[in-house]
Amino acid sequence: MLYFQYGGDLSLSYNIANQLKYEFPGKFVVVVYVNKDIANISIRGDNARDVTLKAIEGIEGATGGGHEKATGAKMNIDDLPKFKAKVEELVR
Repeated sequence: MLYFQYGGDLSLSYNIANQLKYEFPGKFVVVVYVNKDIANISIRGDNARDVTLKAIEGIEGATGGGHEKATGAKMNIDDLPKFKAKVEELVR
C-alpha cells in the first residue's frame, strides 16, 4: 500500500492518486488531503470500492463510495489512524 497525506490551501488528492497509481500500478494507493479537521481521501486499486466501504464501517460520520477501482471518502481527521489500519488489513 502507498499512503500519502498532505494539507494546504489546494486539494489535488484525486490527481495525485491517479498519478501515483499510474507510476506504481501494483500498489493500492491512498491519498489524504487534510483541511482543518476534515480528511478528503482518494483511493485507487483493485477492489477499491469494497475496501473503502469496509474501512469506513463503524467510523461515525464517514462517507465514501465510487467505482470498482477508484473511490473517495471523507471523515474527521481523528479517525484517520483507524481508517488506515483497516485499509492495511484489508489489502494484505
